Amino acid sequence: MALMLRKMAWLELKHFPRKVIAITGSVGKTTTKEYVALVLSEGFNVRATSGNANNRTGVPSTIINRPNVKSYTALIKALLVTTYWLFSGREKEQYLVLEVGAMLPGQIRKQVTVFSPSMSIVTTVAPGHLETLGSIEAVAEEKSRIVSALPENGVAILCADDSRVREMQNLHQGKTLLFGFDEKADVYMKIVTQSVEGIEALLSDPEGQVQMHFPYVTNRYHLYSVMASWCAGLVAGVDRAKMQTVLQNVQPRPDRGTIQKGSSNTLILNDAFNANPLSVKAALETFASVASDRRRVVVLSDMLELGEQSEALHYETGKQVGAVANQFIACGDYAGAYIRGFREVQPEGNSFCCEGVDQAEEILDKLLQADDAILFKGSHGTNLYQLASQVSERFNAVDPQ
Repeated sequence: MALMLRKMAWLELKHFPRKVIAITGSVGKTTTKEYVALVLSEGFNVRATSGNANNRTGVPSTIINRPNVKSYTALIKALLVTTYWLFSGREKEQYLVLEVGAMLPGQIRKQVTVFSPSMSIVTTVAPGHLETLGSIEAVAEEKSRIVSALPENGVAILCADDSRVREMQNLHQGKTLLFGFDEKADVYMKIVTQSVEGIEALLSDPEGQVQMHFPYVTNRYHLYSVMASWCAGLVAGVDRAKMQTVLQNVQPRPDRGTIQKGSSNTLILNDAFNANPLSVKAALETFASVASDRRRVVVLSDMLELGEQSEALHYETGKQVGAVANQFIACGDYAGAYIRGFREVQPEGNSFCCEGVDQAEEILDKLLQADDAILFKGSHGTNLYQLASQVSERFNAVDPQ
């Protein structure tokens, strides 16, 4: 099925060439894809991956402008529709923004046989899908495929703060733009203030400096997506003032780092859409910066698909929790590893080891009190996002803005 979809996508692009922006990374690729599409829409007709349909069927399905084709019935329908469109005179978008993921070795290599990207963006390389990819080095190699696929006139847009990503600039002969908090990057940011009310930052690029206010963004890691999309806008020639306006108003999607104020002076940081060690670290940093003097309650579920390193990575993450909070609820198969790490740093802390989210819910019902700050973070397959939503409803939580 995937092979047939790739052939259809190749035929689509052969008949109707468009500029393709390919985006991958262990963290932030969906947010970056959305921000890039927002920026380019200021000057061009753009279409982007819907949701996070970034797998072996989702990428070619996006190219042929179909929902993610997952059945043979849907494949036959897609074939008929695509054939009709090939002979129609409908207007085509100027840019396709593709989110490209990989769970197995070789998946990205197969995807880039379909298209030649005009820009390739890599956000991060972090432990993720280790169960199937095997090692962090293998993750880096797989992500790098979208850079080595660039033509000579293509542009690599790479995170300067990640050494594995930065080194990918050696994989193609064309132009590279680096982004990050490193002042040596082509596009970099300096945070002026960060609080529950948002982030004030200065963005610098080859054309100068721009002061930016993000009222809906509290996680500094979201700014990587802002900087990556700014780079894409510079390459495409989008007006900088327009980029500033549209990016200052971006809002994280539900469960992706949203902060809400609830009754009884509670604060809820809901980042439960997904998790790996790097994204949990980022969530904990944000939580520490916005919780102020509230009591800090952290609720983590398993980080899935980490393979043989699962026990060690959950243990290390538990230690990070201990540096931020003294109330910790861990649930899932690796809750014990979380708790062992936590207790090494917080031997006097209050911790609970739960088999699943249901048990965590029972504990939270008794534990939570006025003035608490609560963080939820876990892999999507653990369903922790459902508990986060229930707690938000309990405290009538709303956006602080």
